[in-house]
Amino acid sequence: MTRTRAAFALCLLVYLAFSLYQLDLPGLHYDEAFEAVPAVQLLRGQPVTAFRNSGLFIGGRLYPLMTQDYIGALNTYAAIPFILLLGPTPTALRLMSVLVGAAGLWLAYLLARDLAQSRTAGLLAAALLCTDPSFIFWNRQGVFVTAVTAPIGLAAA
Repeated sequence: MTRTRAAFALCLLVYLAFSLYQLDLPGLHYDEAFEAVPAVQLLRGQPVTAFRNSGLFIGGRLYPLMTQDYIGALNTYAAIPFILLLGPTPTALRLMSVLVGAAGLWLAYLLARDLAQSRTAGLLAAALLCTDPSFIFWNRQGVFVTAVTAPIGLAAA
């Protein structure tokens, strides 16, 4: 393993250690639970409650397009595998956003490395981000609006 890979792996381990510690605390807040309901309904084969009936009927089932006025259903669908594996728990919902944060960490490394044309700059960006309390907090909370937006923006850059 190269030094760069080892250094990034250390950043990733630090991020995961901070992010996964007591992941189920505090309990779910409204937005987390509200976005999880359609995922659980889909998994259980129940009729889906679509926000303002915004959804697509495919094969006789309603698939939501929005979970709230300002939140699309991408996170609902992304959470399904985690709910399937771990059940409808805070840990299942938050694990998805923590892993999206890990992807964001990698994308931040790549962006800084490419912009500065320096692996050191990429590692510095990853080191700063993996210990940033705000980044860790919002990825732990399962607030999908913030957790998914940053990696998508980094990927677009």
